[in-house]
Amino acid sequence: MAGRKVKIGKFEHDDVKREKPNMDKFNKWKDSFMNDPALKDFDLHLWGSWPDKDTDDLDILATKGNGIGLDPQEMEEISLLNLEKSLIDAGMLVDLGFTDEKIRNFQETMDIYNKTGKSVPTNGYVYANDWYVDDKKIKDRSNWKGPFVEQLPNDMVKLGGAIPYSKQLRNIDSFDEVYSHKPIKIKSRNKSY
Repeated sequence: MAGRKVKIGKFEHDDVKREKPNMDKFNKWKDSFMNDPALKDFDLHLWGSWPDKDTDDLDILATKGNGIGLDPQEMEEISLLNLEKSLIDAGMLVDLGFTDEKIRNFQETMDIYNKTGKSVPTNGYVYANDWYVDDKKIKDRSNWKGPFVEQLPNDMVKLGGAIPYSKQLRNIDSFDEVYSHKPIKIKSRNKSY
């Protein structure tokens, strides 16, 4: 497979060979990324539909806890580390996001939606507004369809959203199988008392 030229914020690499995630690739990423000292203060949650569904990437949500602020420089450094560990070392994309809000079980938010007809508002932080592959823009976060997009320092972007999100609502027939048991905590932060 020929490598692709990828530019995501400050991450640039001329020979990215990305494939779909599988358990071997996940374990390779997990063993190197999750054990890095930069992640000591973060819980990590498996967020999206992988491994219950064949996907092009896997979604991870990082948090220090509900109401604990996040520093754009720290998020950028961790995002760049993740891109290196996932795209280069493991050959797959781990789409890493951050939140400083309470992480709710998707079943809980679906129950709220079923009772009220309204999704639960939420927001999170992601890295890099513009993504390029072979010099072609493939992602522009300023086109986000949520309630707001805010550009932050260090190439971080704050996005407003709601859960259940549109993909979950479009795939309601597979919600129980794919989403109801998530997010799944896959790493706990080191707590100091």
